[in-house]
Amino acid sequence: MDYLDELIEDRKVNDPFFAQVWAAIQLVDELAKRREAMGLSQQEIADRMGVARSRISEIEHHPERVSFARVLSYANSVGAQFAITGPLSTTISTTPSKGRPVVASGAKYRAKASRTKLDD
Repeated sequence: MDYLDELIEDRKVNDPFFAQVWAAIQLVDELAKRREAMGLSQQEIADRMGVARSRISEIEHHPERVSFARVLSYANSVGAQFAITGPLSTTISTTPSKGRPVVASGAKYRAKASRTKLDD
């Protein structure tokens, strides 16, 4: 394991918000690889989803900025399926007044201002 891998692992353990964003990045990276392996262009996926090609680029390059519903739609467009396994270790809710994600892990609560959309 190189230094970057160690740094990422450390951040995933010590920062629940980073762990969430990293998971989204890895998921979308796998979906993009699947799209490419299928020989599909971003435009073809956009047509399947009924969105502009720029939305597909945004999903692939900035998954932390798009809703999970949009990522699921992308996944459906490339024929991917999801299974939830293991225990849920992090809870996410939205604060009513600010609309920003709040990540709760154990007894620690940390509000995070981000560009991440939880809802479309």
